[in-house]
Amino acid sequence: MTSLDFFTSPEQITPSCGKRFLFAVILILGLATSAHSLATPAFGKRFLSSENRYFTVFYRKENIRLAAILSGDSDSFARRFCSELGLKKPTSPIPVYIDPASKGKSEVFPSPRWVNGFYDPEKRIIVIKTARQLGRGAEAEILVVFHHEAVHAMLHANISHIPRWLDEGLAQSFSRGFTVRDGRALLSIPVNSFRKYLPETAFQQKETARLAYPLSCGLVGYLRELGRKPLTVFLERLNRMDLETAFDSAYGIHLSFFFYMFRENYLSRYTMLNLIVSDEGLFGLMTLLAVILLLVQKVRNHRKLIRLGEEDEEEEGEKEKEVMGDE
Repeated sequence: MTSLDFFTSPEQITPSCGKRFLFAVILILGLATSAHSLATPAFGKRFLSSENRYFTVFYRKENIRLAAILSGDSDSFARRFCSELGLKKPTSPIPVYIDPASKGKSEVFPSPRWVNGFYDPEKRIIVIKTARQLGRGAEAEILVVFHHEAVHAMLHANISHIPRWLDEGLAQSFSRGFTVRDGRALLSIPVNSFRKYLPETAFQQKETARLAYPLSCGLVGYLRELGRKPLTVFLERLNRMDLETAFDSAYGIHLSFFFYMFRENYLSRYTMLNLIVSDEGLFGLMTLLAVILLLVQKVRNHRKLIRLGEEDEEEEGEKEKEVMGDE
């Protein structure tokens, strides 16, 4: 989006014909250059752009529907996220590139096929690599990927050194969320082993990453339940304190004790017994019983119809025999 601001002095300016012609030429060249810079940003590839207040979405023509989805959601998400955590909103639009892998076209940002998106902290750009770019479910998928990477971008703009588990936990919590499957998986981890899944290396190794991501999401989910104010204080103090000190001062408890609270008060909801007796579990159980009763009734009605049909056939047979006997 290009805007031209004109400033005039209190004195009236009356340029000559030659100056007017020169001014018109400069104006046309400036507009042409601005339009080209929007259509051809960095990395030497042609993209169209949709500029919003906090994010600028760069896309190719075939991805215009996904770009419209991101443009309609991006600013409101930034406001919600920053408002809840007491963070500053982006001072300039963050570039977001929709660059899916597609046959016959080279990618501007090559990445492994299992990567749905990433945030590059050095270039300060978000890249969306979601595979189902035009298929069913694309709207939900691209928003989940965008929310995850946008959280990384906004956190890094506000906190210089954020622990990886907190960074990934907030990104997961504000995008995909914590699932029953996550809770069931984490019940197998002893509470004194939680710290094993929190360092940077735990998110880079396949055998630990499968539990590191849900654990970080669950921990952040519990922090959000404990209230907005201590979480905002915790994040603000991370800029001038180490993790343990910032957590102690914000929540008044040691991080190790918080892990026990998380295990007893949060993960305990995902035991089989608690899942069954929860509101959702009871509703699911009642729904299952209702379906079973309907199926039983359907089977009974089917058998009853068969029996009535057989009885009708027997009566007709007897009547035919009586008629034949009379003859």
